[in-house]
Amino acid sequence: MSREQRQLLDHWERLFREGRGKLNLSSAPLSRLLSRDRGSRDDVRKFHDVFGWCAKRPVRCAGAIYRSKDFMELDPDQRDASKPRNLAKCDWPRNIHIEHTVLSSQLHDMWLARPIDAPVSPVFFISNGIAAAMHVKEERALGGDYRTPNPCFVDGKGLPFLRYVGKFPSTSSIWNVFTGQRIDMMTFTLADHRHTVRALLKMVGAPAEWINEVPI
Repeated sequence: MSREQRQLLDHWERLFREGRGKLNLSSAPLSRLLSRDRGSRDDVRKFHDVFGWCAKRPVRCAGAIYRSKDFMELDPDQRDASKPRNLAKCDWPRNIHIEHTVLSSQLHDMWLARPIDAPVSPVFFISNGIAAAMHVKEERALGGDYRTPNPCFVDGKGLPFLRYVGKFPSTSSIWNVFTGQRIDMMTFTLADHRHTVRALLKMVGAPAEWINEVPI
């Protein structure tokens, strides 16, 4: 088992074993998202933070399923997302970034658009949400275009990583660290992501209702 896969499993296993308070429907971000008002995009991001889709300390992307080669080549103890206020942006020590391949704002808009009588499950935010841990130089290569909604839900193909093609550095790559497979950005689908999430939830001991609510 790779170092990155072990880190991923440790984070998710600990979450379902010891961190159930963070997953409880009464926890602040979830209670707001599952309420009549349906919360905010910040609540989506905070819920993703719980799953380790977060670059800041102490998480440092520990729960990210998808990771770039350059990110993985950094020693875990040297991964740094800090942005000191007393330093100019060009002098920030940060070397990692969590890229919301499907934006939290887009997920929240999708959540708001669901029928009022649709099931209210937190699984929606991980079965449709995709984030990739990467090196800051890869983030810079993507540019600002990736602050717009991912077209994977409406393009008829469901290819979430397609938006990176032609932008992501040719010398780097993105990997699914749960399966150990390199992501083919031209063919990897939302269905592939959901298959991964379902298998991961089973392995880490998630409740059956979580597993069963992942779309197939």
